Amino acid sequence: MTEDPEPALWAAISGGQPDRAAALLSALAVKSGLDAAGHALIRASLADLGRLYHNVTLAVSYAEAARTLGMPGGLVPLANGAHFLATTLQSARPFRPEPFEEPPPNLDASMEALQATLADGEYERVHAILRYHAAVKDRERVFEPLLIGVAKDPGFLGHNLILAHSARLAAKYLTKEELAHHLWKFYRTVGKSYGYPEDLVVRGVAGDAQHRVR
Repeated sequence: MTEDPEPALWAAISGGQPDRAAALLSALAVKSGLDAAGHALIRASLADLGRLYHNVTLAVSYAEAARTLGMPGGLVPLANGAHFLATTLQSARPFRPEPFEEPPPNLDASMEALQATLADGEYERVHAILRYHAAVKDRERVFEPLLIGVAKDPGFLGHNLILAHSARLAAKYLTKEELAHHLWKFYRTVGKSYGYPEDLVVRGVAGDAQHRVR
């Protein structure tokens, strides 16, 4: 799926029509469900992540709040999320992920391989491993190295850590094409400081013992 799920919604968001965007996203939620509306909101935010990634992290937060509240209460955060994006994404170009490319058939896509490859800076292999995980059922494990890396370098006001956590939460809403793009972008931007195996060792505990995180 590479086309915008709701062209009218995107037109309202990019056209700076917050009230119309809020009404359209609410109508989508009533017609197709909260998850479909959450997907549309998060996908729209990927057009421009925002300074300190505030667009995407807020879109995910609005979608998750809607999911928690259920209907009809979930319409409130969705409407507010659409209203917010329509004030920040005016004139933005729509997000269009690249077509999904299958990873090599004999690829080692284990977490250990991802950790070691990321630490070594072999980003071509990192990209292939991320594409593999974008297409599997368990979409959360692939975020483990990202979360470990940003835990030691959370960024200004914690924005790197907030982004990594939001990226994990967004995964369940996205298509495999969108998730592959999502993973690759965030691993290239906030995953570069990851070290393996040193980042899995907790130092400075009693008796100078070192404990490996598993």
